[in-house]
Amino acid sequence: MLCSRCDDILRQRVEPVNNVNEDKGALYIHHASLEGLEAATAESTKCRVCSTFLDSFTNGERQAIWERKPQEYVTTAYLCRADHWSLATAFILVVNMDDNMLTPKMHGEKRDYMLTMVFQPIAGSEPIDTEYVTLSHRWGQASIFRLTKDTFTRLHDGFDRSILPQTFQDAMAFAKRNLKIRYMWIDSLCIFQDADDRSDWIKEAAQMHRVYEHAYCNLSATGGEDSSVGLYRPRRTDSLCHVEVDLTFSILDPQASPTRYAMLDYLY
Repeated sequence: MLCSRCDDILRQRVEPVNNVNEDKGALYIHHASLEGLEAATAESTKCRVCSTFLDSFTNGERQAIWERKPQEYVTTAYLCRADHWSLATAFILVVNMDDNMLTPKMHGEKRDYMLTMVFQPIAGSEPIDTEYVTLSHRWGQASIFRLTKDTFTRLHDGFDRSILPQTFQDAMAFAKRNLKIRYMWIDSLCIFQDADDRSDWIKEAAQMHRVYEHAYCNLSATGGEDSSVGLYRPRRTDSLCHVEVDLTFSILDPQASPTRYAMLDYLY
């Protein structure tokens, strides 16, 4: 469920407060009051965008926001077509809160308060948020294709998957084939990796825990020393541990005796 404000922004039924920014999209006032933001998270509404956003705050941070009582607005939202990142037909909604809403004593180090969600517009019905998978991988010493200012246009316009390391290709194939999920977040492809400009990395690294938190699942490529070796690796079947267990299915037969079973790996 979405609150009326999130639904209006996603359907673009309200006017943005600025011209469309090529990188960020159109800027909207999300909630003009704290009461409106809190009401959107009430059980009767339970907007999944506002609830997820507000749940990321500690009780102390919420109290600090209420003490500030901003006069103009509480949260803003950027909306842009996701095909800007080659995610066809979807929309990216980024909800943000100005750091000045919080007193330094309440939250310590300065950080961004931001939630990013992907939505799929459905004609005649409420837009639905789209699931995505994350990948954890070892960088190692391999030189892998990554997002930089020089490669951005190539990634934006579409590219042959073969330029990616084998682990990335395997993970994408698994997510599509086994999980039926179209989208994947990989740090080296979703955060700018320019050595001479770390601004995007510094900002996004602080939000990385939220990226993982809201993912459908995380694929962890722990078996390889870097991303060139792939998600899978061969195993010697004779080195697998032979395991036997005794099971009694008393729910089917209260008088049954234990039966010994061998646990086998049918993939090898």
